[in-house]
Amino acid sequence: GVPVFDEEGVERGLSARAGLEGVVRTVTTRSWIIPMPLLILPPILMQALRSLPSIACRKGLLLASELTAIAVCLQVALPLVLAMQPARMQLRADSLEPEFHGLLDSAGRPVTF
Repeated sequence: GVPVFDEEGVERGLSARAGLEGVVRTVTTRSWIIPMPLLILPPILMQALRSLPSIACRKGLLLASELTAIAVCLQVALPLVLAMQPARMQLRADSLEPEFHGLLDSAGRPVTF
């Protein structure tokens, strides 16, 4: 499990369900969202570059352009896609194990994680 903290920053225990949710979100981000800019943008850019006669007739320049397009996509899109997933997640207490249900914070309000 992973440590679970309430809104006040107090650790309330370890939760396997919160860990599983974190893994699922990470796998989804890494396997579905990160490849999208690399699969979409370079082919569009390369199609535009192939329409330019000065680049289309030079195979070396075409290859260098394609590698540059991929590198730029990695440098620009990767940090943006990784920023989509926050470092800390918020989960409803009822989505976790039973020991996290019905907890109250210091003000007597129901705890959310």
